[in-house]
Amino acid sequence: MARALGASQRKTFKFSSFQKDGPVAYKCSVEKPLFFEVPAEVKVDGARENWDGVSGTVDVLFEPEKLGKIRDMLIVKSATGGEYKCMLEGECTPPLPRGPFNLAPGGSTAVSFKNVFDEDHTFVLSVDNPLFTVDSTEKKIGRKSEVSFKVSCSSSANADDDISGKLRITCPEIADMPPWIIYLSCTNGAASAGGAKSPKGKKGKK
Repeated sequence: MARALGASQRKTFKFSSFQKDGPVAYKCSVEKPLFFEVPAEVKVDGARENWDGVSGTVDVLFEPEKLGKIRDMLIVKSATGGEYKCMLEGECTPPLPRGPFNLAPGGSTAVSFKNVFDEDHTFVLSVDNPLFTVDSTEKKIGRKSEVSFKVSCSSSANADDDISGKLRITCPEIADMPPWIIYLSCTNGAASAGGAKSPKGKKGKK
């Protein structure tokens, strides 16, 4: 599994249960629940006379909060059905850029952002073009919580020009954490409020 920070991926582990009487309850566990999430228990019907066993499944959610490669072990265990193990490997890459969010002169839009970490953190926001503003320059966000920021474009902006910018979100509390980049642009045909509109023609510069 490989996902950018803030993204997630779901995979299914399949196994065959040979316990004749059922249903059989299997306990599921991992050593690093901050990265891999599994249900506490899955139930599988009894195999009875089925020599091939009965298929059981465990959904594994990979939602990392630390850059780099992560390894863990999934253990599926029952007192009567036996024990199954599966090595889990994942890689977390830097957050992907988003956008561009297209605004009209004098318009605004909401930009969502999630604190993907298991602890509360303070995030710092800045824009690189004075024609764009954000309603908060610093925000403390609860663990695993999502908030929205209001980004506005100045009414003095000339949408006939190639106007673009970047909203940069950083977390100074975490060393070596790369920034989240959100591209912004301004055109006459953009949505003025309540959401971004798919850009046509001009795009934000990288």
